[in-house]
Amino acid sequence: KAGVITSTAAGATAGRKVEFPDKALVEFDLDWSTTGRNSGYFSMNVNLFTDNLKSPSNGSAYVLKISQTGANLARQSKENGGFMSDRLGPNARVNLTGIGSRARFSLRTNKKSRSFFLSINGVQVANWKDKDAFVGKGDGLLFTSRAPYPLKVSNIRISQWDGSKPVGATDTTSSPKQDTIRLVNDDTVTGTITRIGDGKVKIKS
Repeated sequence: KAGVITSTAAGATAGRKVEFPDKALVEFDLDWSTTGRNSGYFSMNVNLFTDNLKSPSNGSAYVLKISQTGANLARQSKENGGFMSDRLGPNARVNLTGIGSRARFSLRTNKKSRSFFLSINGVQVANWKDKDAFVGKGDGLLFTSRAPYPLKVSNIRISQWDGSKPVGATDTTSSPKQDTIRLVNDDTVTGTITRIGDGKVKIKS
């Protein structure tokens, strides 16, 4: 509704077929605000390159699992008639309890190198690499709520990624209410974007 996917219960799913470039940047905003509380709790799975939009646990895909305190990526593949999930590396520890109830998630994926980089509010928090063959068998993107609290997903965008690695850092507490532009020399400009057009961005800093 109005460009926002909303869930109010655990197990709610929403997905569709999309076009994933070989080097893709998958982005979305997540709002987990709860009425009467400054910050609620959230837990959500995002299946990428899935060949099954009807079931998050049955399909060949990569599964991004995120919450307020951590993130991990798993490969999900069919074995012995069923689907098995294997985590790629350790769980990434994050702390989103002090930034309110909204954040921008960005996942960069490279099919050829089977590498993945997760950023929150423009800051890289984790990177994973699959040592085995690329497991995604489809072109589906699927969101699944894993907690009985309200969730809102919006501003979903899938675009071509140039392959450059995001800037690594440990601070994810920058305010998502401000716009930030990161230049090619890694300088940043923060403020309010007033116009985008004709290949130019205007920002009031």
